[in-house]
Amino acid sequence: MYIDKYTVNSYGNEYKGNKTLKNQLLTTVKSKDGNRLKKMVSFLEEYEELHHPYSSQIELIINIKKSED
Repeated sequence: MYIDKYTVNSYGNEYKGNKTLKNQLLTTVKSKDGNRLKKMVSFLEEYEELHHPYSSQIELIINIKKSED
C-alpha cells in the first residue's frame, strides 16, 4: 500500500517558567511525497521511541479516497 501524503503530530507537556501546559503540539512531520506503508511503520516505531520513550497513546486515522484518473 502506498501512502500519498501524511502528517504526524506529537503532543505532550510544554513547560513555560513554573507552569506546565498539558496536551500541547510539540512536533509535526508532514510530507506530500508519500511513502510505502512498510517504511512508514518503521519510521513511526523510531519516531515514537525518540519522542515518547515511555508511554504514549496513538491515534491513527486513514482516509481512502477514490482516484480521479
